[in-house]
Amino acid sequence: MNAKNMSKTLPVLRDENAPLTAVDKVTALLLTMRKPSADVIIKKFDNQEIRLVGHSVSALPPVSDDVIEKIIDELYEALEESEGLVGSASGVQQLFSGVVSDDQISEIMAEVSGNASELVWGKLADVRDDRIAAFLAGEQPQVATVILSRLDSSKAASVMEKLSGEQRAELSRRLLTLRPITDAAMQLVAERLRQALFAEEETGSEENKHAKLPAILNKLERHQIDEILTSISEVDPLEAERVKDYVFTFDDIVGMDTEDRARLMDDVPAERVVMALRDADPALVDLILQTLSPRSRRIVEAELATDTRVAPQAISEARRWIAVLALSMAERSLIKLRPEGVAPGA
Repeated sequence: MNAKNMSKTLPVLRDENAPLTAVDKVTALLLTMRKPSADVIIKKFDNQEIRLVGHSVSALPPVSDDVIEKIIDELYEALEESEGLVGSASGVQQLFSGVVSDDQISEIMAEVSGNASELVWGKLADVRDDRIAAFLAGEQPQVATVILSRLDSSKAASVMEKLSGEQRAELSRRLLTLRPITDAAMQLVAERLRQALFAEEETGSEENKHAKLPAILNKLERHQIDEILTSISEVDPLEAERVKDYVFTFDDIVGMDTEDRARLMDDVPAERVVMALRDADPALVDLILQTLSPRSRRIVEAELATDTRVAPQAISEARRWIAVLALSMAERSLIKLRPEGVAPGA
């Protein structure tokens, strides 16, 4: 929200009419942020990305307020059109297709797949022996032998004890004659393991189960959420409390620490702040105004002082947008939605 002040300080070291590159746009956005917010992002950069931004800073032409706003709108539209970002090995090909050569893509894919494979083998050490044994009992001996060969000797022995005598003898013979396994074959076995032992953990964990309903509730009004939670509480109070852990609305901003609240509002455009504060509780309005920079506060207060008719739906959408942003920032550990030790709804 301090784009105007920052944009006027950008140096002129190249053709002002040259279009901004993607790196330039990132640099411009970083320069408009307050330092704490920019620091959080920069810490995620690798050395190459830091060098790219560094070169861009030294050669960036003047960036007008209008251009800054367009960059922000471009980023917001891209995020709004997507349903979230989910990393996957297949995403590598989609991302780099047409940008780097097919050989380079193949190398990257091999590296990504290899890393995923190693993660599966690492997690296998924590799986109960009886569960591994039950899985191996239903697998082809060739596959079971490969899996056993990847376990340390003590765990492999414990797993073998839980197999039938016939299976133990078969796998022992195969272990003696086991030949080196190709990377491709090992990745196939790892994927089979992942689907059989970890897929449920990845998609149906207790945490995910209790996150599905809040994902819907967070799009509703506060009074609607309270009605639903009350209804759930009448049947199962414990479940209602678990769901509350994942629910966050605009009104819950009042319970945030001052520093986290300021960090959140620093990422909210002034026009959305104005819209969200229309007809809001005066105490909440004052609390949010106190977190804004002096300049932003003056802008917001001036807009709120005007007698402007606004559709209730527009107000609700602005509040939901801020609540979703808060949830997203909390998920990335940029803010905390509640102070340490404070229970939801407290």
